[in-house]
Amino acid sequence: MKSSKLKAIIKDIFIKYKLSKDHATICAEALINAELVGAPSHGLSRLKMYCDRISKKVINPKAKIKVKKISQSIAHVDGNNSIGFVAADTAIKTAISNAKKTGIGLVAVKNSGHYGLSGYYAEQAVKKGLMVMVFTNAPPAVAPHGALKSLFGTNPICFGTPTGSKVPFILDTSISMINRGKIRVAAREGTKIPEGVALDKYGKPTTDPKKALEGVQLPIAGFRGSGLAWMVDILSGVFTGGNHAGRVKDKASSKLPFDVSKAIVVVITRVDPAILPPTIITAPTSAIARPNPAKTAVKIENLASTIKIFNLNHIDASTLLSKRL
Repeated sequence: MKSSKLKAIIKDIFIKYKLSKDHATICAEALINAELVGAPSHGLSRLKMYCDRISKKVINPKAKIKVKKISQSIAHVDGNNSIGFVAADTAIKTAISNAKKTGIGLVAVKNSGHYGLSGYYAEQAVKKGLMVMVFTNAPPAVAPHGALKSLFGTNPICFGTPTGSKVPFILDTSISMINRGKIRVAAREGTKIPEGVALDKYGKPTTDPKKALEGVQLPIAGFRGSGLAWMVDILSGVFTGGNHAGRVKDKASSKLPFDVSKAIVVVITRVDPAILPPTIITAPTSAIARPNPAKTAVKIENLASTIKIFNLNHIDASTLLSKRL
């Protein structure tokens, strides 16, 4: 089936569940995108969940999104318990607009819901020639390092930037060893999950997805992953005035709004060369195509100037570059 036809079907389903045509289109596009980029755990498999939550009045299909202007660069979005796609769409568009005006756009979101892939929103900013960071918290699923009780969500971290080629650099990763959507899919399909990603409720390693959902997921890199999860919870929950510290409700089982919160930062790339060399933006290209020796000297110079700007004089630019290539 062509994606355009599938999009129309999904849009009609959301309209049936009382979303406006514009909001239904936003949701359909986000779900289709997840399928197209190879992330089905955030795609059509979630459709029934969203519709069920609308039926239970956990999601407000007629949400009135409120955008409060804090400054020329900063805004606060109240999602009015909307489906997450809609609040996030408003947030990223506001952040992009602010960034184009002042050089940076910072938007905080509260009273929202699950919004799919963070990378989907980062890509929208990158296509406008902007750098972007996106953070969101989630219902408790990950235990702090060494603990048995979940406190943090899988709390994804996302960063995107244009590069020197047509291929952008976008990193979208949860702080858990595996995202929760994949565990839910495995539970439905009766397949096992990889070893080392979750513990059962007794604290024993498990490859059974149902036992994993009853227990806890493990963070990446041990205590470092726990630290990153906490950081995202602060940025997404405390900073936005939304739920945090384990208070975000489980979207799959709760009958209450779960108030996922987000923080979106968009930075314009046309920076003052006296502050940051514009060519530093091409650095991620090295991960796609190995640069030739003639260009290496230029990149060392850019790294050296950046190190000086940010007071990172303990780092040797030549050594740093050699490790990256």
